[in-house]
Amino acid sequence: MANHLVIGLGGTGGKVLRSLRRHIFQESQNGDIPGVNLGYMYIDADPSLMDPDDPTWQTLGKSFQLAADSQVLISGANLHPYLEQVDKNPGVDRWLGDKRNWADVINANLDTIAHGQMRRLGRLILAANLSRFTDAMDKQVNKLVGKSGYDNITFHVCAGLAGTIGSGTLIDVISQIRTKYSAIDAVQYRIILYLLLPEEQPAAGRNTANYRANAYAALMELNSLSVGTFLPHDISKNSNKLDITYPFNSCYLFSDQKELGQSASVDQEIPNILADFLYQRIVKLKDTGWSNIDRMENFENNQAAPEMAAGGGIPERSKRFLAVGLKKLTIPEEEIREFLAYCLARQSVLQMKYNNRTERIGFH
Repeated sequence: MANHLVIGLGGTGGKVLRSLRRHIFQESQNGDIPGVNLGYMYIDADPSLMDPDDPTWQTLGKSFQLAADSQVLISGANLHPYLEQVDKNPGVDRWLGDKRNWADVINANLDTIAHGQMRRLGRLILAANLSRFTDAMDKQVNKLVGKSGYDNITFHVCAGLAGTIGSGTLIDVISQIRTKYSAIDAVQYRIILYLLLPEEQPAAGRNTANYRANAYAALMELNSLSVGTFLPHDISKNSNKLDITYPFNSCYLFSDQKELGQSASVDQEIPNILADFLYQRIVKLKDTGWSNIDRMENFENNQAAPEMAAGGGIPERSKRFLAVGLKKLTIPEEEIREFLAYCLARQSVLQMKYNNRTERIGFH
């Protein structure tokens, strides 16, 4: 039985988990999928999507809200005492800088941490709550392995690249997963990323000075992490930098842009699109003829070595970034409604004019 742990980082990750859970519950009624062992983790500094009574986590009269052990609230409330003792944690102290400069940053953003779009603050919050993340991850992995009897896990990490938590925690989440669950060929423990790029026309109030800069920085770090030129600090109580082999198997990049200049809604359509792809990728894989997608994501039949800088022989560009056509992954509901309406209207006109019906084609 395949084991899959879907991890949502920040608001975008939480919305993807919600859409995926809704899809699964609408299909199975109880969330159990034959032949697929599925676990969840939602990490955020904003508890608004974690309310057990949230009506957006209900379908067909039932709640599909995540269990408490799948929710990891990384609170900013403990940042001040954490900063006072940060010199005891060299994995943070060495990149943080002068901790006195952080007091005003934390005070100014404590109530809006999840929406502040400050990557380094997101990283600091994860470091201060790291045990919550690792404990929850170990619990989910043990639960999956215990249920299936197989110790292979595919980690699916979903996040937006523009915000505080999704962008700020991504590198360290990958690093902590791979440090704890490493494999020589990265097949036993696979890491697949599903990342949302900033929309071309952000909603009012969303496009702050850091919005696109966060995504650019995250992509630069991901690329450097993949090719081995970026060694992130271990944010656990460790002074080492992490030299990680196979940090992730592949990274799918999504945007809000569709054909003909159309844009998908970041709050509604995009989470559904990512969730639909995850559903097909995880649940329907064996039935859809995608049997080679695992091999493609592992680059088993392709040269996965990064492209080198011109004349320098230094690895520069990773080949592990993938893309998905959004239009092929959404159900064209508007087109379907229009087609049905036109067909019914045509049949009505033909009935009124000729009243000539055959079983094969209707009125003509």
